[in-house]
Amino acid sequence: MTSMLDWISSTSRDESLVRNYSGQMLITLSVGMVAISIGRLLLPPLLPTISTELQLTKSQSGIVLSAMWAFFAVLQFPAGRLSDRLSRPTILVAGLLVMISGFGILSIVPSYLFLLVGVAFIGAGSGLYIVSMRAFISDLFTARRGQAFGVNTAAGMMGGIFAAGLTTVIITRFDWRMGYIPLVAILVLVATKIHTKRKGRYIFKRIDLGLRTTIARVFGTAEMRWLVVEYSLVMFAWQGVFGFLPTFLRTAKGFQPELANAAFAIPFGIGIVVMPLAGGMSDRIARLPVAIGALLFSSLGLAFVIFETSTRLILVGIFVFGVGLVVHPPVMQAYLMDVFPDSNAGGDFGAFRTLYLAAASLGPAYVGWIAQQTSYTFAYQGLVVCLFLSAVILIRVATLARSES
Repeated sequence: MTSMLDWISSTSRDESLVRNYSGQMLITLSVGMVAISIGRLLLPPLLPTISTELQLTKSQSGIVLSAMWAFFAVLQFPAGRLSDRLSRPTILVAGLLVMISGFGILSIVPSYLFLLVGVAFIGAGSGLYIVSMRAFISDLFTARRGQAFGVNTAAGMMGGIFAAGLTTVIITRFDWRMGYIPLVAILVLVATKIHTKRKGRYIFKRIDLGLRTTIARVFGTAEMRWLVVEYSLVMFAWQGVFGFLPTFLRTAKGFQPELANAAFAIPFGIGIVVMPLAGGMSDRIARLPVAIGALLFSSLGLAFVIFETSTRLILVGIFVFGVGLVVHPPVMQAYLMDVFPDSNAGGDFGAFRTLYLAAASLGPAYVGWIAQQTSYTFAYQGLVVCLFLSAVILIRVATLARSES
C-alpha cells in the first residue's frame, strides 16, 4: 500500500508538497499555522479558568473571542492587497512580529483589559499572516492547489489537538499564561526561516488599496454575493461552536474538563486526515457538490451533539460534525482562488475574507449573550440553522454557475 508521504509527493516536481522550494515553503508556512492555531485555540478550553481568575461574565468571555476574530477580519483585505503590491514575505514577517507581541502579552496578562489587548494583537497579526500565506501558496501551486490548501489547513487543525492536550496539562500543573511562551519561540523560528529563504526583497511604500474597484470586481456578480453570505454563515457557526464547545460540554452535558478538552480536539484530529483528502478530491471532481454534502453532514452532527444525552452519542455527533465542517475550507478556498484573477488574488481573497470573517467574529459574542439570557443549548440550535442554510445557498450558487457557463 502506498504511504501517505508517497501519495502527497507523487506528482509534479515543481509542485512538490515536501521537496524543493515549494515544499520547503509550504512546510514552513504550515508550521507557522500550527503555532497560530495553538495560540488562538488555547482560549476556548482555557476560558473557564481565565473567566474564574479574571472574574469575567459569559458576555465578556464572548467579547474576548469576538475581539480576536474581529481584528483578524479587519486586516484581511489590507493584508491581501499589500502582499500583492509589496511582496508576500514583507507581510508574512510583519504579521509574525505582531503575533509574537500578542502572545508575549498573554504570557503576562494581569487583567481583562490586557487580555483584550493581547487577543487584538493576535487577531491582527494572524490576519496579516494568513491571507498573505494563502496567496503565497496559490502562487506556488496550480495543478495541486486544492491539495496544498488541504495540507496547510490540516496543519491548522493540528493546533486544535495540541491546544486541547496542552490545556489539560496547563490547568492541572501550571499557570494558564505559560502555554503562550513556547509559541513566541516557534514564531521567531518561522519568521527567521521565511527571512532567510525568501526570493526577492522586502518592499515598503505607500500604495492605493483600490478598495472601490476591488469591491466592484469581487462582489459584482450574484454568485459572489451569495458566496459571501454562505461563507459568513459557515464561519459564524464555526466560531460560535468552537469558541464555547468545552464550556458547553461541561455545563450542558456534564462532561469532566479532561473529557471536554479531548472532545474539543476531535474535529481537529479529523481535519489532519480529511482536509488534504478533501482538497485533493476537489481537484478531480466538482468542488461545490463536495462542499454541499459536507455542510449537510456537519449540520446533522451538530444536531446530535445538542439533542443527545448519551456521552457516547454526543462524541459520535462531534465526530460527524467535525468531518463535515473540515471539508469545507480547503474545497471552498480552492474554488475561490480559481475564480479570482491571479494578478489580484491576494487582495480579492482578502476583501472576501474581511466580510465573512467580520460576520464570523460575532459568533462567540452571540453564543455568550444568548447563553447568558437563556442557555448554551438554545444558542447552539441557531448554529445548526446557519449550517443548513449554508448548504441551501451553495445549491443556489451551483445553479448560478451552471447558468453562466
